[in-house]
Amino acid sequence: MVQQTERSFLKPEQLTKKLLVLPKYQDLIREEFDNAQLEYKDFSHYQDKYIKKTGQGYPILEKEYYEAKQSESNGWHLAPLIYNGQRYTPNAKQMPRTCKILEFIGHTHYCGFTR
Repeated sequence: MVQQTERSFLKPEQLTKKLLVLPKYQDLIREEFDNAQLEYKDFSHYQDKYIKKTGQGYPILEKEYYEAKQSESNGWHLAPLIYNGQRYTPNAKQMPRTCKILEFIGHTHYCGFTR
């Protein structure tokens, strides 16, 4: 089997030219991220249970997110910026310019960071 690299991925402009703002503002996004104090919640046990059972991760629903513990430890953690098409206020306040960029691009229903 021949490994496909560049042909395996769409170029941003093939979807929407608005995606070209991401590389244009990547330094701004990185600076905002580096200075943000984001709220991460721990989903290590939650994901491990479903991965062991089904072989794949399980989507994190709103109820599960709000019930999860905040954590700084190692593991599978999630910090949403946009959830179900709406800004997740605690983290969106930390990264307002990034949220504005994402809203400009459109089509963003879920966006966040994992660690």
